[in-house]
Amino acid sequence: MTTTATTESAKGSKYTGPIIDTDIHETFTSLQDLVPYLKEPWRGLIVRKAWTGIVSPLAYWASHGVMRGDALPETGTGAGSDYQLLKEQVFDLYPIKYGILTGQFVPGVMPGQFEFATALASAYNDYVQEHWLPKDKRLLTSLHVAPQDPQAAAREINRLGDHPQVVQVMLPIGKWSYGDPFYHPIFAAAERHNLVIAMHHHGEVQSALGGGRYYFEWHVNVPQGAMAMLTSLISNGVFDKYPSLKFAIIESGYSWLPHLLWRLDQNYRSLHQEIPCVKSLPSKHIRE
Repeated sequence: MTTTATTESAKGSKYTGPIIDTDIHETFTSLQDLVPYLKEPWRGLIVRKAWTGIVSPLAYWASHGVMRGDALPETGTGAGSDYQLLKEQVFDLYPIKYGILTGQFVPGVMPGQFEFATALASAYNDYVQEHWLPKDKRLLTSLHVAPQDPQAAAREINRLGDHPQVVQVMLPIGKWSYGDPFYHPIFAAAERHNLVIAMHHHGEVQSALGGGRYYFEWHVNVPQGAMAMLTSLISNGVFDKYPSLKFAIIESGYSWLPHLLWRLDQNYRSLHQEIPCVKSLPSKHIRE
């Protein structure tokens, strides 16, 4: 019954373009996979297991954390670490033309050692390009950068941004305001290489009250981070400064957007003199 209903619904759909999975969370089998792509002193931290990875600030209640239990390979490695299983569950099961790799490893949320974060992001990009992309031309990928050092992030985009399977730059949504001109070198580099800026929430995303005590709070308030980030981009003139740059907000819902558009436009009409860098209604920028 479910299959029939889905098929009938698809027949009545007006959309006839390709189906794209925009958020495939692939990963490595272990941190040791990054060792060949790191130089000292960072390489030694992984080899000696002096650094064990990025830890979420809150525990997850599901039996396998945020991962699907049926996506765990028989080898015992993490969900998303086995291409063959991913192929079976994504490309073989559904009529998906492309899948965009967004990763699970996010050095961009590290609170310190920004040089290490930059090196890890670069190593992960190299790992994905060697171990994932050659296996399937339907796989497209995101460049991971450490926004803590925007100049280094821009250099990473310049280094790999022209790869034919690279389509976007991945930034974590957390407690950072990307509208701040401090981060604009990232946007300039992405625009030069015709890459989308993709933003995905992470454990550091906060509500208006801060981090919250419970995972329940965090999960309910994920859209607040997306709303605040979009407001930051608009009010700091990012869409005017980089007119050809596109943004994607991933896995944060979208039902909040009409409400936010109304508030942005309403406040722009009465307060636009405070932000002369914004040349038109915020809703116009977002629709474009």
